[in-house]
Amino acid sequence: MSTNWGLPHYEVDHEWGYGIAFKLVAPQPLDPIRLEDMARDLMKEIADECVKQGATMIGHVKCILHTTGGWVKADTIGAKYGVYVKSELANPQSEGTLVINSIIVGLDKNKIIDITKTLGKAIPERYGFTATALDKKGMT
Repeated sequence: MSTNWGLPHYEVDHEWGYGIAFKLVAPQPLDPIRLEDMARDLMKEIADECVKQGATMIGHVKCILHTTGGWVKADTIGAKYGVYVKSELANPQSEGTLVINSIIVGLDKNKIIDITKTLGKAIPERYGFTATALDKKGMT
């Protein structure tokens, strides 16, 4: 037995997911509000660019920035729903590991990879970080 509890139901043509991690290092620590702003901008810009490139739906775009002083999480399911940000940071931070996951419907897998990689590097760099993509060994 299946039910949708009266909620809208969408048949998904195809969806692709992609994840990547970056080591972030800044010359000067950024305060927690700036780190939250960075995470918010990253989620918004990935989702917006995917739609601009032809995505039919944002499944889920999320990130977490782990630092020695805590973390910042952000996620969105599309522009009209906004970006949710939560953090447990008390002090400015100058380095951490940023993990991003993008699940997108109706967009070519290679475009999702390119958008996530490109913006995953560009947005932190806009905030003063050097962003270096990590391989699987660097993520464990």
